[in-house]
Amino acid sequence: QNGIWPPAGTIHQVTADGVPLCVVVEQVSYDGHNAMKLMNNGDLAGAIGKFQSYIPLAPKCYYAADKLGEAYLRAGQAQEAINAFNKSLEIFPNNVYALNYMMNISINMGDGANADFYAERISAIYTEQKDRMRLLQHYGQAANQLSQAGMNGPAQKFATKYNALLAELQAEGRIE
Repeated sequence: QNGIWPPAGTIHQVTADGVPLCVVVEQVSYDGHNAMKLMNNGDLAGAIGKFQSYIPLAPKCYYAADKLGEAYLRAGQAQEAINAFNKSLEIFPNNVYALNYMMNISINMGDGANADFYAERISAIYTEQKDRMRLLQHYGQAANQLSQAGMNGPAQKFATKYNALLAELQAEGRIE
């Protein structure tokens, strides 16, 4: 009901109170599955080709765009990976998987402003979801990765957020 779920090609769905819980989707192509097999076997060029042929058949499949981005990144094609992850984020703007990759690519490219931007988007998603344990983990990882890249301003900001949330969770007895 969010434009992604239930997916196109749904041929059966199980609902509760009118909300779809589980669906069966008609398989229009096995290229996505075959792309994953190729990627897992290290054939990145083959995987990229299969993902490229699959994505037009499943245009709302953000997962395929994520995996295409991952294959491009593993093949050393950063700009193509960025394009694929941006496509994924067009389909599903709150895709933490793609946002994490975009943050890491930005860090590796020395782009502290974009790294901070993507880290903040992830923080906002976990905050909105009220998932403070994942938020704590994210703060710690972002602070560590940014610090290792020499991006001390953003690193310090996330370290401060980490310490404040850690103290809050400890005061509540949620963690030691």
